Amino acid sequence: MKKHCFLFILSIICSSAFSQETKNLTDHPGQLHFEYFAPVGDIQYKYSKEEDLKIKTKHEAIVKYIQSNKIFSNPIGIEIYVTGQLVDKFKTFSWLSSIPSEIYISIHPWYTDGVKIYNKCIGCGPSYFSMFINTPHYLYNGQASPAGPDIFDTDGSLINLEPNLLLEKNGVRFYDNNTIVIGKPGVPLYIPITVRQYDNLLLKHLEKMMKEQPEEMMTHKFFYDKIKEEMTQFSDADLDKPAWQYAFGGSPEPMGEGVKHIVKINKDYFDLSKPRSNTQLIVIVQSGMQSDPDKLFTTDESSPIQTTKMMEAMNSFNFEGLIKLLD
Repeated sequence: MKKHCFLFILSIICSSAFSQETKNLTDHPGQLHFEYFAPVGDIQYKYSKEEDLKIKTKHEAIVKYIQSNKIFSNPIGIEIYVTGQLVDKFKTFSWLSSIPSEIYISIHPWYTDGVKIYNKCIGCGPSYFSMFINTPHYLYNGQASPAGPDIFDTDGSLINLEPNLLLEKNGVRFYDNNTIVIGKPGVPLYIPITVRQYDNLLLKHLEKMMKEQPEEMMTHKFFYDKIKEEMTQFSDADLDKPAWQYAFGGSPEPMGEGVKHIVKINKDYFDLSKPRSNTQLIVIVQSGMQSDPDKLFTTDESSPIQTTKMMEAMNSFNFEGLIKLLD
């Protein structure tokens, strides 16, 4: 994710200087290039060549579907680079056997410096989006845990704030944290957690921290006592209601504007009886998405060509067709 943030910032900083020194070749024909890379880094699980081949084949099918969009099938003035690879398993999801992978799509402008023509440079940061496969934690993209550190339910499900749903269209859900969820129809990716469950998990976490970090005992004890104090404010019936974020723990009711529900990843979303190489979930992260459900993908006159082309593609893309590519 750091790579994506860096490229986004770089695009903003450099686009002005780039436009002053070079000229876009808006009519230059382009191509889409796809490359599937062998796994790198500390892969924390074993997989077979057959599994890797199956995932590669699914990536190729997804890329082929992406090319059904006119911007990606006939790029003009831009060059499109797509990479696919297995990624490190999200170690905290010990219950999830599905193999995670990622497809990264970047759009680069064709331009000239008056002498040569190019389609890749540092000063013309690409527009991009990523497709994270079988990695449910990307639902929480960009959101900090309400407790600070990551908190997990007793079944190993990651807990966080519910992202605001901007739009649901033909089974595809668009959220305010730049995520688009391609999931199984009728099966929620996240579910509520009660005030009692959440507060007890926080207390258990703080008890652990007091043992592991005795030098921070006063701080951990302060939060521990505050959560205990909050719990006494609520009846047993209230403690068993779905939790909203609150000062220190959870609340059965929203205590202010802009507060969110506290939810956890639905462990039952994934069918653990299926082969782990199956594609069961796709979460798309597109950093240029807006919060207006009627204008999710927009640009202005100052937007570089790669951003304009990306937003045109997003506006015309048939996201629901990706549901058919789930296993």
